[in-house]
Amino acid sequence: MKKKALFVVLGMMLATCLVVVSFASSKMDVKAGDEVYVCNCGEDCACGSRSKDPGNCTCGKPMVKTTVTKVDENGNISVEGQKKTYKSGGE
Repeated sequence: MKKKALFVVLGMMLATCLVVVSFASSKMDVKAGDEVYVCNCGEDCACGSRSKDPGNCTCGKPMVKTTVTKVDENGNISVEGQKKTYKSGGE
């Protein structure tokens, strides 16, 4: 009975570790000069969609290709032609 409980606990710990690692690896690794796709819905839009691949933002509108101008110490991404910054976590 104790072995069964131990295996359950170890299995739960392993599952938790896998979830944490998958979320940690989803951070978008970019530097100034990289080309990215960002939400083009305007500065009032809060979706903040960004990706290395073309597609639609979470608002359903097509993202636009732009160039990263700055990545600050918190991982916020500034892009060419927009005052809005984007979090680096995500796609």
